Amino acid sequence: VYLFRKHMWSHCRPDSWTFNILIRGLCRVGEVDKAFELFSDMGSFGCYPDIVTYNTLITGLCRTNKVDRGCQLLKEVQSRIELSPNVITFTSVISGYCKLGKMEEASVLFDEMISAGVRPTSVTFNAMIDGFGKTGNMGSALAMHQKMLFHGYHSDVFTFTSLIDGHCQAGQLSQGLKLWQEMNGKNVSPSAYTFSILINALCKESRLHEARDFLRQLK
Repeated sequence: VYLFRKHMWSHCRPDSWTFNILIRGLCRVGEVDKAFELFSDMGSFGCYPDIVTYNTLITGLCRTNKVDRGCQLLKEVQSRIELSPNVITFTSVISGYCKLGKMEEASVLFDEMISAGVRPTSVTFNAMIDGFGKTGNMGSALAMHQKMLFHGYHSDVFTFTSLIDGHCQAGQLSQGLKLWQEMNGKNVSPSAYTFSILINALCKESRLHEARDFLRQLK
């Protein structure tokens, strides 16, 4: 930013790429407000934000739990004639709402995305599955999983881990263990978090020998 302000403003005209690089860097280190200052400066240099600019800012806002503000920015993109939100735009806000447990807002956006003809990715589906699981709504989590499979995506480690976590939190450890077996049968490698979920759930049910077996596998 120092280099940009000292040299580029006085020696040459920056373009949208330059602004996007700086905005992305600031968002990655959590300096979203400073990123918006540069966003506001773009017009004075004859530069205009593109979908990359908006996606970067929306992702930055959602990562700092300012999801409502991110959603407002999404609405701004929708109101622009020359721009259209893409799957990254929608998924960033959907994921943000899911992390906050605001599944009603996430579901509205998900349906809106489908209606707009924007195809969700496995990341979108995994965010929704995880969000439903963490709020104890396993019926909706499993329904979303079926939609994911219908769209041609395969369950990955994030999908299985989210479903296992949801079942364990709902007191359905046997269902979680079935998914563990299915995961292994499909050669999907678990993460350390997958192990920790099951170890924790087994310990809560005083099944310590089985928990220790999982710990040995993890080691």
